[in-house]
Amino acid sequence: MYEMRRYARAFVLLSTELGRERDVIKRVMELPEVEEAHIVPGDYDVLAVLKVRRDIVAPSEEEVMDVVLDKIAKIPGVRDTHTIIPTHSFTKRQE
Repeated sequence: MYEMRRYARAFVLLSTELGRERDVIKRVMELPEVEEAHIVPGDYDVLAVLKVRRDIVAPSEEEVMDVVLDKIAKIPGVRDTHTIIPTHSFTKRQE
C-alpha cells in the first residue's frame, strides 16, 4: 500500500572543496530541514535529503530553493549544488 505524504522531499548534491566533506556534512546536518546526508563517490561529494512541509500558500519547491540558496550554498566548503525535486514520490508503508 502506498500513501501520499504531507511533506516534500528534495535531494541536494553538493560539490565540496577537497577534504571538506565531513565539515560540510556536520553543518548540513544542523539544518532542521535536512533529514539525512551521505558522502558519495562520483561528480558530487555529498548527498543531502531535505524534507519540507507541503503548504498551499508557499509551494514546497520555493521552500526547498530557499534552504538550498540561503543556507546550504553559503556553508563554507560548498562549491556547487545540484537540486532534484521529485514531482511524485512513493514509499512502501512500514508494517
